[in-house]
Amino acid sequence: SFPIDRQMTAKELGFDRPCANSLDAVSDRDFALEFLGVASICAMHL
Repeated sequence: SFPIDRQMTAKELGFDRPCANSLDAVSDRDFALEFLGVASICAMHL
């Protein structure tokens, strides 16, 4: 990997600190919850 100083990079980009878990910074799982919510509402109406 590249020798990147995460603390300095975060500060230069205006963040307080680097993200502890990189998956949290780049991943989005809200679509699954949204689908389940819509599916449950549809099931209640049917």
